[in-house]
Amino acid sequence: MPSESSGPSLRVWVGQLFDAEGEKRLKAGLDGHELLRPDGGTESNLTLASPCEKCRSADVVFGQPVVSDLLDNDRLRWAALSTAGYTRYDNDEVRNHFTDRRIPLTNASGVYDEPCAQHVLAQILAGRRALPESADAAARHKWEYDKVRGITHLLTGTVAIFGYGAIAIGLVQLLAPFNVEIVGVRRRARGDEAIPIIETDDESAVNDLLARADHVVNILPAHPGTTHYFNAERLGLIRPSACYYSIGRGSTTDQQALIAALQAGRLQQAWLDVTDPEPLPASDPLWDAPRCYITPHVAGGLQREDSVLVGHFLANFERLLAGEPLTDRIV
Repeated sequence: MPSESSGPSLRVWVGQLFDAEGEKRLKAGLDGHELLRPDGGTESNLTLASPCEKCRSADVVFGQPVVSDLLDNDRLRWAALSTAGYTRYDNDEVRNHFTDRRIPLTNASGVYDEPCAQHVLAQILAGRRALPESADAAARHKWEYDKVRGITHLLTGTVAIFGYGAIAIGLVQLLAPFNVEIVGVRRRARGDEAIPIIETDDESAVNDLLARADHVVNILPAHPGTTHYFNAERLGLIRPSACYYSIGRGSTTDQQALIAALQAGRLQQAWLDVTDPEPLPASDPLWDAPRCYITPHVAGGLQREDSVLVGHFLANFERLLAGEPLTDRIV
């Protein structure tokens, strides 16, 4: 229950439906406050909620609210997004609104950064140790010792990470024990990064990095400026012995150009956790592209995900009540 010093009861709108454990944790954590739910909540944090009058009259909003509901809410004290990505809220109108009114906007990167980082590391190591080839041989009941052993590699060389946020920071930590050079690419270097950073405007340096990288990791968010960022030209700069990984948003990769590069042998492997569209239709040619391995947007998955997500929100809720800074603040 909230402490006596936590102040008056707040109206808390939650647009997402959680499993039994998550719902129990949410209701216990908000005991003493008014929990508002839309008439039809969403079961996925990737799904945008419908416009909701209750959302426009809440003190706290949690989920994937309609942008106009946030902008039309005169009593809003905090908006918590239930995803790490926040593309639909990443615009000047939203940022200026929240900044001018000093309303914090947070995301859930603290929930999803570690599983996503581990997923990328798993992809990299699976490719280096020829696990897809071993699995294919096993499915055919074949003991292909010489073939598979001859294509295994150590994890070495240069890892280029495009999009330096929480996931990239976690991946850098996981890669620390390996004999690799790591270089990041982001819009603006802050100066506090743990690895060398190239700014996206420095096209010459970016192109040089692509040309010498052994592993190109795409964690770019969806944004008008990142649509098909990895197009035929940039994919063509990557050498044939290198591997490409995409874990941010599917729209950042020109999938037709990727298929062509794989078919022509201009990439060793592609590992994708995100596609465009999602779900990827069964008839999409990307499924049959050679050496292309697809996971169905599960990189952020973890056991008891709903409960962990709710716990992340409630921890910030307690900080709000105590007048403390919120974690994972984006505005």
